[in-house]
Parts: sequence; C-alpha cells; structure tokens
Amino acid sequence: ELSDLLKRPLPRVDDVVEAAQELIHSGIKNVAVSMGADGAILCLYGEIIHAKPLSVDVKTTVGAGDAMVAGLTHAITNGQSVEQAARMATAVAAAALGQIGPILPSLTEINELAGQVRIEHLSKN
Repeated sequence: ELSDLLKRPLPRVDDVVEAAQELIHSGIKNVAVSMGADGAILCLYGEIIHAKPLSVDVKTTVGAGDAMVAGLTHAITNGQSVEQAARMATAVAAAALGQIGPILPSLTEINELAGQVRIEHLSKN
C-alpha cells in the first residue's frame, strides 16, 4: 500500500524506511509499515524500528495487517514504549497468522510471542 501511495517500488528495507521518513517529513506523525515476511517498520515518536518477523506456522495471512494495527493501537493507547509497541504489533500479527477465522489469541500467548520479537533500532527521524 505504501508503494502504491508513493507510486514506486520499495523492494528493500532501506527503501521502506526512506518512504516512511518522507511521510513523517510531510507532517504525518507516526507511520507503521507491514512488510510481510520481512517484518515491520515503525516510525513512532521520532524513533525508527525494524521489528523482525517471528517464525510461525502460517495458516493464513488474512487479517494479519489488521491484527498488527490492533496490537500497535493497544500498545500506544496503554502508554507503552516504541519498542514495546513494535513487539506487541508484531506478536499480534504473528498470532493471527497461526489462526484460521476470527479467533482471538490469549493475552498470555501474545505476551509470550512479544518477548520473542527481535527489534533493530534504525535511527531517529
């Protein structure tokens, strides 16, 4: 979707980071980009983080992006740090990948997954 918005391919993580920074510099406050098997880039509160994907048994990709947004929203509204928000967003998305249908994973499962998410701090905006 970000590629469509900017009307150019974004094949590498660096390209996604650059594109997200363009949006930040245009006045958008925070940007979250799901990159599927490459994880997610989160530009939140002046920090840029690459949340690495978890290894899960993928049953479906339907709803994974929405789940990521839900996890991110939950973390932000509960005052979690940028790193915690990245972990929560990635964990909820990973949990969704392993479920077929509208089944909510338990908070215990999500917290366990969140603890496994690898985070790379890329830079400040």
